[in-house]
Amino acid sequence: MAPAVEAPIVDDAPLVAFAPAASAVDVSTPLPFTRTVWAGVAPRRAPEPAAEASRRPTWTQVIAGLFGAAGLGLVAIAGIFLVRAFLSLPFMQDFLAAFPGSTTPRPPPASPDGSAGSTSSTCS
Repeated sequence: MAPAVEAPIVDDAPLVAFAPAASAVDVSTPLPFTRTVWAGVAPRRAPEPAAEASRRPTWTQVIAGLFGAAGLGLVAIAGIFLVRAFLSLPFMQDFLAAFPGSTTPRPPPASPDGSAGSTSSTCS
């Protein structure tokens, strides 16, 4: 690694006082450079997007939606008829007679003192 050499800092620039604004260069005329931008070619800012009205479906989309809803209704009705036809078969009638799917409420279990289902508890 080379040893660091310190160079003396020389400030030979003369101190210049800022000139008052009255003697400033005239900036009303453009600089004498080749022109690269012309007015009107590119907009200065993007135009505001048009406010979108509420989106409404076209009539074909409405008709398709109605047909879809009607199709779902037909599938539901067909499912109901299919289940009812399945439950009306003889082996399903026997099954439903053996297992009706409803139960009678059970009586509460008897307590040790012989009373049926006391809800009060006593602490000794």
